[in-house]
Amino acid sequence: MTITFNLARPRSFCDRYLMVWAVPALGLGLLLLVQFLASARADYRQAQRVRATLERERARAGQLRGRELALRRELDQPRYRDVLKQVRGVNSLIDEKRLSLTEVTVEIARLLPPQARLSSLSVAAAAGGPLVRVGVEAQAAAQAETFLANLEQSPDFKDVTVTQQSFVLKPGEPVTVNCTAHYAGPGEP
Repeated sequence: MTITFNLARPRSFCDRYLMVWAVPALGLGLLLLVQFLASARADYRQAQRVRATLERERARAGQLRGRELALRRELDQPRYRDVLKQVRGVNSLIDEKRLSLTEVTVEIARLLPPQARLSSLSVAAAAGGPLVRVGVEAQAAAQAETFLANLEQSPDFKDVTVTQQSFVLKPGEPVTVNCTAHYAGPGEP
């Protein structure tokens, strides 16, 4: 009697379907590898473009520095020193500008009564702050007085002084008042 032994293990689920799933997994892996390589190639090209742009900008910055040094050497020549000094003086005045004529006009207009109008306005530098010269025309003396009272009570103006005042000599003529005041508005300390 012959006894046969089968020493082989029974095939498991994994063994049976390993070859079936290996082919799609290998295809998916190759597809992902191709996508990764394409992405790496695009990133490398982008990095090369950025590097080239950076090199161009560095070269341009070097040229600009050279040009700036040449201009500075030219400005250091004696014939341009006076002009440079004047430009710096003008720039410092611009930097110190604290007064806006529009701002002053708005403040004055806010103080005018309805029946009065602004006839002149000028601003000049003075020791106590900007000196504002105002001319106002009104239909009646009471309106001019209202303007002067508003101007004196305003926190934006100080040292109000009436420089000229006209009285109504003929019917229909306006009353005029000219005054000065130091502007201490929002832009001033």
